[in-house]
Amino acid sequence: MAWNDVLGHDNIVDQFRAALQNGRLPSTYLFLGPSGIGKRLFARTLAQALFCEQSPPEELRPCNQCPACQQVRAGSHPDLIQISLEHGKSAVSIAQIAGDDEHRGSQGLCYELHLKPFSAPRRVAIIDDADYLSIEAANAMLKTIEEPPPGALIILIGTSRQRQFPTVLSRSQVINFLPLAVDQLVEILSNGLIEDPQQAETLASLAGGSVERALIVSDESFLETRRDFYSTLSQLNFDLPSFCKSLDDYVKNSGKAASDHRNTLRGLIDLALLFYHQLQLKLIGTEVQGDNTMLSNVEQLASNWQHDVDSVALCINRCFDAYEQVERNANRTTLIYDWIDQIRQVHLTGRL
Repeated sequence: MAWNDVLGHDNIVDQFRAALQNGRLPSTYLFLGPSGIGKRLFARTLAQALFCEQSPPEELRPCNQCPACQQVRAGSHPDLIQISLEHGKSAVSIAQIAGDDEHRGSQGLCYELHLKPFSAPRRVAIIDDADYLSIEAANAMLKTIEEPPPGALIILIGTSRQRQFPTVLSRSQVINFLPLAVDQLVEILSNGLIEDPQQAETLASLAGGSVERALIVSDESFLETRRDFYSTLSQLNFDLPSFCKSLDDYVKNSGKAASDHRNTLRGLIDLALLFYHQLQLKLIGTEVQGDNTMLSNVEQLASNWQHDVDSVALCINRCFDAYEQVERNANRTTLIYDWIDQIRQVHLTGRL
Protein backbone atom coordinates (compact mmCIF):
# COMPACT_ATOMS: atom_id res chain seq x y z
CA MET A 1 0.00 0.00 0.00
CA ALA A 2 1.08 3.56 -0.71
CA TRP A 3 -0.69 6.84 -1.45
CA ASN A 4 -0.33 6.28 -5.19
CA ASP A 5 -2.72 3.34 -4.69
CA VAL A 6 -5.30 5.70 -3.17
CA LEU A 7 -6.66 7.65 -6.12
CA GLY A 8 -8.97 10.65 -5.92
CA HIS A 9 -8.39 11.69 -2.31
CA ASP A 10 -5.19 13.78 -2.43
CA ASN A 11 -6.88 16.70 -0.66
CA ILE A 12 -7.66 14.49 2.33
CA VAL A 13 -4.04 13.28 2.48
CA ASP A 14 -2.97 16.94 2.58
CA GLN A 15 -5.51 17.59 5.32
CA PHE A 16 -4.07 14.83 7.51
CA ARG A 17 -0.50 15.89 6.79
CA ALA A 18 -1.29 19.45 7.89
CA ALA A 19 -2.99 18.22 11.08
CA LEU A 20 0.05 16.11 11.99
CA GLN A 21 2.54 18.88 11.24
CA ASN A 22 0.52 21.27 13.40
CA GLY A 23 0.21 18.72 16.20
CA ARG A 24 -3.58 18.83 15.99
CA LEU A 25 -4.61 15.33 14.95
CA PRO A 26 -8.04 14.53 16.47
CA SER A 27 -8.35 11.18 18.21
CA THR A 28 -11.53 10.03 16.42
CA TYR A 29 -12.40 10.30 12.74
CA LEU A 30 -15.52 9.27 10.87
CA PHE A 31 -14.91 8.56 7.18
CA LEU A 32 -18.15 8.91 5.19
CA GLY A 33 -18.91 8.25 1.53
CA PRO A 34 -20.31 5.64 -0.86
CA SER A 35 -19.05 2.07 -0.65
CA GLY A 36 -16.10 1.09 -2.80
CA ILE A 37 -14.41 4.47 -3.21
CA GLY A 38 -11.30 3.80 -1.10
CA LYS A 39 -12.18 4.76 2.49
CA ARG A 40 -10.90 1.49 3.96
CA LEU A 41 -7.73 1.58 1.85
CA PHE A 42 -7.16 5.19 2.91
CA ALA A 43 -7.49 4.26 6.60
CA ARG A 44 -5.03 1.37 6.29
CA THR A 45 -2.55 3.49 4.30
CA LEU A 46 -2.82 6.19 6.96
CA ALA A 47 -1.99 3.60 9.63
CA GLN A 48 0.94 2.43 7.52
CA ALA A 49 2.25 5.99 7.25
CA LEU A 50 1.92 6.54 11.01
CA PHE A 51 3.73 3.27 11.80
CA CYS A 52 6.45 3.50 9.13
CA GLU A 53 9.94 3.02 10.56
CA GLN A 54 11.71 4.90 7.75
CA SER A 55 9.62 8.07 7.49
CA PRO A 56 8.49 10.56 10.19
CA PRO A 57 4.72 10.33 10.84
CA GLU A 58 4.10 14.00 10.02
CA GLU A 59 5.38 13.43 6.48
CA LEU A 60 2.78 10.71 5.86
CA ARG A 61 5.02 8.94 3.37
CA PRO A 62 5.07 5.18 4.06
CA CYS A 63 8.11 3.47 2.59
CA ASN A 64 6.11 0.26 1.97
CA GLN A 65 9.29 -1.73 2.65
CA CYS A 66 10.04 -1.65 6.38
CA PRO A 67 8.70 -4.38 8.70
CA ALA A 68 5.96 -2.09 10.04
CA CYS A 69 4.69 -1.19 6.55
CA GLN A 70 4.73 -4.82 5.52
CA GLN A 71 2.86 -5.88 8.66
CA VAL A 72 0.11 -3.32 8.02
CA ARG A 73 -0.07 -4.48 4.42
CA ALA A 74 -0.50 -8.07 5.63
CA GLY A 75 -3.02 -7.10 8.30
CA SER A 76 -0.77 -8.43 11.08
CA HIS A 77 0.62 -5.32 12.77
CA PRO A 78 0.14 -5.74 16.55
CA ASP A 79 -0.81 -2.08 17.04
CA LEU A 80 -3.46 -1.99 14.31
CA ILE A 81 -6.91 -3.11 15.51
CA GLN A 82 -9.47 -3.79 12.80
CA ILE A 83 -13.07 -4.88 13.24
CA SER A 84 -15.95 -5.14 10.79
CA LEU A 85 -19.40 -6.63 10.48
CA GLU A 86 -19.03 -10.38 10.96
CA HIS A 87 -20.32 -12.58 8.15
CA GLY A 88 -23.99 -13.41 8.55
CA LYS A 89 -24.49 -10.82 11.31
CA SER A 90 -26.76 -7.79 11.10
CA ALA A 91 -24.79 -5.55 13.48
CA VAL A 92 -21.33 -4.89 14.88
CA SER A 93 -21.75 -6.32 18.38
CA ILE A 94 -20.82 -5.09 21.83
CA ALA A 95 -18.62 -8.19 22.13
CA GLN A 96 -16.41 -6.84 19.32
CA ILE A 97 -16.15 -3.46 21.04
CA ALA A 98 -16.00 -4.36 24.74
CA GLY A 99 -15.80 -8.15 25.01
CA ASP A 100 -18.49 -10.77 25.53
CA ASP A 101 -20.48 -11.13 28.77
CA GLU A 102 -17.78 -13.24 30.40
CA HIS A 103 -14.92 -10.95 29.39
CA ARG A 104 -16.64 -7.54 29.34
CA GLY A 105 -13.98 -4.88 29.69
CA SER A 106 -11.06 -7.29 29.32
CA GLN A 107 -11.44 -8.01 25.60
CA GLY A 108 -12.58 -6.15 22.51
CA LEU A 109 -11.47 -3.05 20.68
CA CYS A 110 -11.65 -0.62 23.61
CA TYR A 111 -9.54 -2.88 25.83
CA GLU A 112 -6.94 -3.46 23.10
CA LEU A 113 -6.77 0.26 22.32
CA HIS A 114 -5.80 1.01 25.93
CA LEU A 115 -2.89 -1.44 25.90
CA LYS A 116 0.61 -0.02 25.57
CA PRO A 117 1.74 0.05 21.92
CA PHE A 118 3.80 -3.02 21.08
CA SER A 119 6.16 -1.53 18.50
CA ALA A 120 4.58 1.60 17.00
CA PRO A 121 4.40 5.06 18.62
CA ARG A 122 0.60 4.73 18.89
CA ARG A 123 -2.28 2.30 18.44
CA VAL A 124 -4.80 2.70 15.61
CA ALA A 125 -8.29 1.19 15.53
CA ILE A 126 -10.28 0.93 12.29
CA ILE A 127 -13.99 0.19 12.65
CA ASP A 128 -15.36 -0.75 9.26
CA ASP A 129 -19.13 -0.94 8.74
CA ALA A 130 -19.84 1.77 11.32
CA ASP A 131 -23.31 1.98 9.73
CA TYR A 132 -24.07 -1.31 11.49
CA LEU A 133 -22.93 -0.53 15.02
CA SER A 134 -25.49 -1.85 17.49
CA ILE A 135 -26.71 0.66 20.05
CA GLU A 136 -24.94 -1.35 22.79
CA ALA A 137 -21.67 -1.27 20.82
CA ALA A 138 -21.97 2.46 20.18
CA ASN A 139 -22.65 3.17 23.85
CA ALA A 140 -19.72 0.98 24.89
CA MET A 141 -17.42 3.08 22.69
CA LEU A 142 -18.40 6.47 24.12
CA LYS A 143 -16.03 6.51 27.10
CA THR A 144 -13.07 5.55 24.89
CA ILE A 145 -14.01 8.18 22.30
CA GLU A 146 -14.40 10.84 25.01
CA GLU A 147 -11.23 9.83 26.91
CA PRO A 148 -8.96 8.09 24.39
CA PRO A 149 -5.56 6.69 25.41
CA PRO A 150 -2.65 9.05 24.66
CA GLY A 151 -1.83 9.04 20.95
CA ALA A 152 -4.56 6.56 20.05
CA LEU A 153 -6.39 7.05 16.77
CA ILE A 154 -9.90 5.71 16.09
CA ILE A 155 -11.26 5.64 12.52
CA LEU A 156 -14.87 4.72 11.89
CA ILE A 157 -15.95 4.05 8.31
CA GLY A 158 -19.54 4.52 7.13
CA THR A 159 -21.63 5.65 4.19
CA SER A 160 -23.81 8.51 5.49
CA ARG A 161 -24.46 10.75 8.49
CA GLN A 162 -28.02 9.46 8.72
CA ARG A 163 -26.80 5.98 9.62
CA GLN A 164 -24.57 7.06 12.51
CA PHE A 165 -25.58 7.37 16.16
CA PRO A 166 -25.71 11.09 17.10
CA THR A 167 -23.56 10.40 20.18
CA VAL A 168 -20.77 9.00 17.97
CA LEU A 169 -21.24 11.52 15.15
CA SER A 170 -20.98 14.53 17.47
CA ARG A 171 -17.73 13.26 18.97
CA SER A 172 -15.97 12.50 15.67
CA GLN A 173 -14.15 14.57 13.08
CA VAL A 174 -16.10 13.86 9.90
CA ILE A 175 -14.21 13.43 6.62
CA ASN A 176 -16.37 13.22 3.50
CA PHE A 177 -15.02 11.08 0.67
CA LEU A 178 -16.35 11.77 -2.82
CA PRO A 179 -16.96 9.15 -5.53
CA LEU A 180 -14.04 8.54 -7.87
CA ALA A 181 -13.93 10.22 -11.26
CA VAL A 182 -14.49 7.96 -14.27
CA ASP A 183 -10.87 8.23 -15.42
CA GLN A 184 -9.61 7.36 -11.94
CA LEU A 185 -11.92 4.37 -11.83
CA VAL A 186 -10.74 3.22 -15.25
CA GLU A 187 -7.13 3.42 -14.02
CA ILE A 188 -7.91 1.28 -10.97
CA LEU A 189 -9.90 -1.29 -12.95
CA SER A 190 -7.20 -1.52 -15.62
CA ASN A 191 -4.56 -2.26 -12.98
CA GLY A 192 -5.16 -6.00 -12.82
CA LEU A 193 -8.93 -6.09 -12.22
CA ILE A 194 -10.35 -5.83 -15.75
CA GLU A 195 -8.24 -6.91 -18.74
CA ASP A 196 -10.28 -5.38 -21.56
CA PRO A 197 -9.76 -1.55 -21.69
CA GLN A 198 -13.14 -1.01 -23.38
CA GLN A 199 -14.91 -3.04 -20.70
CA ALA A 200 -13.10 -1.08 -17.99
CA GLU A 201 -14.40 2.18 -19.49
CA THR A 202 -17.93 0.80 -19.77
CA LEU A 203 -17.94 -0.47 -16.20
CA ALA A 204 -16.50 2.80 -14.90
CA SER A 205 -19.32 4.72 -16.58
CA LEU A 206 -21.88 2.49 -14.84
CA ALA A 207 -20.36 2.35 -11.38
CA GLY A 208 -21.07 5.77 -9.92
CA GLY A 209 -17.46 6.27 -8.84
CA SER A 210 -17.24 2.99 -6.89
CA VAL A 211 -14.74 0.19 -7.52
CA GLU A 212 -16.96 -2.19 -5.57
CA ARG A 213 -19.95 -1.40 -7.77
CA ALA A 214 -17.86 -1.68 -10.93
CA LEU A 215 -16.90 -5.22 -9.97
CA ILE A 216 -20.53 -6.04 -9.17
CA VAL A 217 -21.72 -4.84 -12.57
CA SER A 218 -18.91 -6.77 -14.28
CA ASP A 219 -20.64 -10.00 -13.31
CA GLU A 220 -22.41 -11.58 -16.30
CA SER A 221 -25.62 -12.10 -14.32
CA PHE A 222 -25.69 -8.39 -13.51
CA LEU A 223 -25.09 -7.45 -17.14
CA GLU A 224 -27.96 -9.71 -18.16
CA THR A 225 -30.18 -8.16 -15.50
CA ARG A 226 -29.13 -4.72 -16.70
CA ARG A 227 -30.17 -5.56 -20.27
CA ASP A 228 -33.57 -6.80 -19.08
CA PHE A 229 -33.93 -3.85 -16.70
CA TYR A 230 -33.33 -1.26 -19.41
CA SER A 231 -35.45 -3.16 -21.90
CA THR A 232 -38.39 -2.93 -19.50
CA LEU A 233 -37.80 0.73 -18.63
CA SER A 234 -37.74 1.55 -22.34
CA GLN A 235 -41.47 0.79 -22.47
CA LEU A 236 -44.22 3.23 -21.54
CA ASN A 237 -46.18 0.39 -19.99
CA PHE A 238 -44.96 -2.90 -18.59
CA ASP A 239 -46.09 -5.81 -16.43
CA LEU A 240 -45.63 -4.34 -12.95
CA PRO A 241 -45.98 -7.51 -10.80
CA SER A 242 -43.72 -9.57 -13.04
CA PHE A 243 -41.04 -6.88 -13.26
CA CYS A 244 -41.03 -6.25 -9.51
CA LYS A 245 -40.82 -9.97 -8.75
CA SER A 246 -37.85 -10.41 -11.08
CA LEU A 247 -36.02 -7.53 -9.39
CA ASP A 248 -36.88 -8.79 -5.91
CA ASP A 249 -35.66 -12.29 -6.77
CA TYR A 250 -32.44 -10.91 -8.21
CA VAL A 251 -31.72 -8.89 -5.06
CA LYS A 252 -32.67 -11.81 -2.78
CA ASN A 253 -30.30 -14.15 -4.63
CA SER A 254 -27.37 -11.71 -4.57
CA GLY A 255 -26.11 -13.04 -1.24
CA LYS A 256 -27.06 -14.26 2.20
CA ALA A 257 -26.31 -11.11 4.18
CA ALA A 258 -28.63 -8.12 4.35
CA SER A 259 -25.69 -5.92 3.33
CA ASP A 260 -25.43 -7.90 0.06
CA HIS A 261 -29.09 -7.21 -0.65
CA ARG A 262 -28.70 -3.50 0.08
CA ASN A 263 -25.65 -3.17 -2.16
CA THR A 264 -27.41 -4.94 -5.03
CA LEU A 265 -30.53 -2.81 -4.64
CA ARG A 266 -28.41 0.34 -4.61
CA GLY A 267 -26.85 -0.87 -7.85
CA LEU A 268 -30.28 -1.23 -9.49
CA ILE A 269 -31.30 2.24 -8.35
CA ASP A 270 -28.06 3.63 -9.77
CA LEU A 271 -28.86 1.97 -13.10
CA ALA A 272 -32.25 3.67 -13.16
CA LEU A 273 -30.70 7.05 -12.28
CA LEU A 274 -28.23 6.73 -15.15
CA PHE A 275 -31.04 5.74 -17.51
CA TYR A 276 -33.29 8.69 -16.68
CA HIS A 277 -30.42 11.19 -16.73
CA GLN A 278 -29.64 10.03 -20.27
CA LEU A 279 -33.35 10.23 -21.17
CA GLN A 280 -33.35 13.86 -20.07
CA LEU A 281 -30.36 14.56 -22.33
CA LYS A 282 -32.06 12.87 -25.26
CA LEU A 283 -35.29 14.83 -24.83
CA ILE A 284 -33.48 18.18 -24.83
CA GLY A 285 -31.43 17.24 -27.87
CA THR A 286 -28.11 16.58 -26.16
CA GLU A 287 -25.92 13.62 -27.07
CA VAL A 288 -26.61 10.52 -24.99
CA GLN A 289 -23.63 8.74 -23.47
CA GLY A 290 -23.30 5.03 -22.78
CA ASP A 291 -22.99 1.66 -24.45
CA ASN A 292 -25.35 0.17 -27.03
CA THR A 293 -27.68 -1.20 -24.36
CA MET A 294 -28.10 2.24 -22.84
CA LEU A 295 -28.36 4.08 -26.16
CA SER A 296 -30.90 1.81 -27.83
CA ASN A 297 -33.25 1.67 -24.85
CA VAL A 298 -33.08 5.38 -24.10
CA GLU A 299 -33.82 6.15 -27.75
CA GLN A 300 -36.79 3.77 -27.74
CA LEU A 301 -38.39 5.36 -24.68
CA ALA A 302 -37.64 8.89 -25.90
CA SER A 303 -39.36 8.19 -29.23
CA ASN A 304 -42.56 7.21 -27.40
CA TRP A 305 -42.39 9.69 -24.50
CA GLN A 306 -45.58 11.71 -24.45
CA HIS A 307 -44.72 14.15 -21.67
CA ASP A 308 -42.40 17.12 -21.18
CA VAL A 309 -38.81 16.72 -20.08
CA ASP A 310 -39.62 17.91 -16.55
CA SER A 311 -41.62 14.75 -15.95
CA VAL A 312 -38.41 12.72 -16.17
CA ALA A 313 -37.24 14.52 -13.04
CA LEU A 314 -40.09 12.80 -11.19
CA CYS A 315 -38.55 9.43 -12.02
CA ILE A 316 -35.13 10.67 -10.89
CA ASN A 317 -36.54 12.02 -7.63
CA ARG A 318 -38.34 8.74 -7.01
CA CYS A 319 -35.01 6.92 -7.42
CA PHE A 320 -33.43 9.18 -4.80
CA ASP A 321 -36.38 8.48 -2.49
CA ALA A 322 -35.85 4.75 -2.98
CA TYR A 323 -32.16 5.16 -2.17
CA GLU A 324 -33.03 6.86 1.12
CA GLN A 325 -35.39 4.01 1.97
CA VAL A 326 -32.58 1.51 1.38
CA GLU A 327 -30.45 3.44 3.89
CA ARG A 328 -33.33 3.26 6.38
CA ASN A 329 -33.56 -0.53 5.97
CA ALA A 330 -37.09 -0.42 4.54
CA ASN A 331 -38.74 -3.70 3.59
CA ARG A 332 -37.12 -4.76 0.33
CA THR A 333 -40.17 -6.15 -1.47
CA THR A 334 -42.39 -3.18 -0.58
CA LEU A 335 -39.66 -0.71 -1.49
CA ILE A 336 -39.16 -2.24 -4.94
CA TYR A 337 -42.89 -2.39 -5.69
CA ASP A 338 -43.57 1.22 -4.62
CA TRP A 339 -40.51 2.52 -6.48
CA ILE A 340 -41.30 0.78 -9.77
CA ASP A 341 -45.04 1.45 -9.49
CA GLN A 342 -44.49 5.20 -9.25
CA ILE A 343 -42.00 5.17 -12.12
CA ARG A 344 -44.60 3.37 -14.22
CA GLN A 345 -47.17 6.02 -13.30
CA VAL A 346 -44.85 8.72 -14.65
CA HIS A 347 -44.32 6.74 -17.86
CA LEU A 348 -48.08 6.54 -18.38
CA THR A 349 -49.29 9.92 -17.13
CA GLY A 350 -46.27 12.21 -16.75
CA ARG A 351 -47.10 12.80 -13.09
CA LEU A 352 -47.36 11.10 -9.71
